[in-house]
Amino acid sequence: MQTELKSTDEIVNEISFLSREKVKSELLNFDGLFQLDFTEEFLDGLSIGRLRHILLAVRLQQQKH
Repeated sequence: MQTELKSTDEIVNEISFLSREKVKSELLNFDGLFQLDFTEEFLDGLSIGRLRHILLAVRLQQQKH
């Protein structure tokens, strides 16, 4: 099964509508080719903008593989 690649604009648009809790959940439960090691306490200290930026970087990196 082939995964459809999304454009950067599509990914940014999707992430921009996610709630803080949804972004945190995606980061804490990420199951990809590489591991993320964030604690909930660490993520709680970040702004929603920073959380979205991290999630964007993760999704873009994941799409490369």
